[in-house]
Amino acid sequence: VSVSAFRPQRTVVVDGITQLNYLVAAEGSYPEVMRFIRSFEAKDSKIAVKSVQMTSADGATDQVRASISLVAYRLEGSNGQ
Repeated sequence: VSVSAFRPQRTVVVDGITQLNYLVAAEGSYPEVMRFIRSFEAKDSKIAVKSVQMTSADGATDQVRASISLVAYRLEGSNGQ
């Protein structure tokens, strides 16, 4: 998988919890991109997948482009762990 962008988005703070949002642009074969997305959904991951948009990069192959919205949460006053 080729990651062409990793962009922090607007941070939101509600009731002492900070929501850190990120947008990732990635390209690769459909199975590779799906493995990449699932890696964020692992049981021990500190990041969750919020949304995914996928388009065909090339009609003749299984190459896709994905725009992946990720979110992480941090409790304010914590030491970041």
